[in-house]
Amino acid sequence: RNLIAGSPRITGQEHAARRLARPLERLALYLDNPAPVILPNEVRKVDRALVAIHPGSGSETKNWPIEQFVELATALLLSDEKRRVLLIGGEADEERVTQLATILPNDRVKVMKNLALTKLASVLQNCALFIGHDSGISHLAAAVETPCLLLFGPTDPAIWAPANPQVRALSSSSLTMDGIEVSQVLAALQTGLEGAARSAPEVRRC
Repeated sequence: RNLIAGSPRITGQEHAARRLARPLERLALYLDNPAPVILPNEVRKVDRALVAIHPGSGSETKNWPIEQFVELATALLLSDEKRRVLLIGGEADEERVTQLATILPNDRVKVMKNLALTKLASVLQNCALFIGHDSGISHLAAAVETPCLLLFGPTDPAIWAPANPQVRALSSSSLTMDGIEVSQVLAALQTGLEGAARSAPEVRRC
């Protein structure tokens, strides 16, 4: 009998999760923690050599240049002969993923496209690291507790980045994606996320 309504527009500096949950307070439902956790049914077995990269997002302005991703992936593969890269994409990322896979003809590079979200969650939970943008897939990676490095340009990570503790956002000072250097990303990975990946549990039963 009662209609609970709220605007989908995100304004101000409040995290998007809190803003979107605000209408539920009329039902005395309060969001204590804006960082969701998803536990896939499959057993978690972290592959510490596997790095997942999602090169797309819902907007081209939020995408890091392909050339930068090529340089980053090449550096990651050269730095460790056991390391493997998993390129993830959906329908909107088809062109970018295909470009990357074509430029990186390597038996340590694997492509997964158009997976069901439940299957993708199971895959992401077993990756040592996830590199992405301001996107829904980044939130999924964070929710399955995979260490994440997310690249932000025109959008504010304080509002849009997953609030999970193992997430690090790297912002462009120019508010454009090409303002983020490959060296910055590599430094962020080395100083923060690789340590988190080493300490991640190899197996978790749900």
